[in-house]
Amino acid sequence: VGRQIEDWTPPPEPEERQGRFYLTGGVGTVAFSTSSFELSGPDDLLEIETQDGSAFSLGVGWSQGPFRVEVEYGDRRTDIEDVTASGFALPNGDGFVNLQGAYVNAFYDFNRGGRFSPYIGGGIGGAFVDTELSVDGQTFFDESATVFSGQIKAGLSYVLGENAELFGEYTYYGTGRTRYDEDAIVVEDVGGFVVVREGGNVPSDDYDIDGHIFALGARFRF
Repeated sequence: VGRQIEDWTPPPEPEERQGRFYLTGGVGTVAFSTSSFELSGPDDLLEIETQDGSAFSLGVGWSQGPFRVEVEYGDRRTDIEDVTASGFALPNGDGFVNLQGAYVNAFYDFNRGGRFSPYIGGGIGGAFVDTELSVDGQTFFDESATVFSGQIKAGLSYVLGENAELFGEYTYYGTGRTRYDEDAIVVEDVGGFVVVREGGNVPSDDYDIDGHIFALGARFRF
């Protein structure tokens, strides 16, 4: 009598348990961004207030269940709106602050498998910071440096199908201390007048940047 041979091949793993690569990208607005310089001279402080700016990001990641790990490139640029040096407002201050960063991010997705999936995460990495400042059309500060940077993220994903989803995301980012050893601005109050001159190799001990990003984007899994 013949005996039927049973197939003991295990069933395929669900896609959520197998893990999948994905590509991601987003565009948004940089808001409430500030930059501050602490100069080495006495009472020297340069405060920069920037307008709302632009941001975009590209990344590649790996998701498995509710966890995701991602490598991201982000570009954040803001134009300088107001400049205060040593307590004096500088008229006609102009320029930009541009931060290009590379981060390793980790996320946790809630309600994975539902149509809407909130998530939280964060990342660390490095950033190339380029700052240019001019007063009355004369360039007083044009420097760049590479510095440590970190970010915290929270968002909401909307699943379009098996391989794609949209998301809205909030990001807070900041940098570590940066030291510039080139020219800086010195402001003097001379008889009621404000005199702005180049400092001649006045180093900055602190240059901190932070900002908030509100972005929309998409992820594509494969």
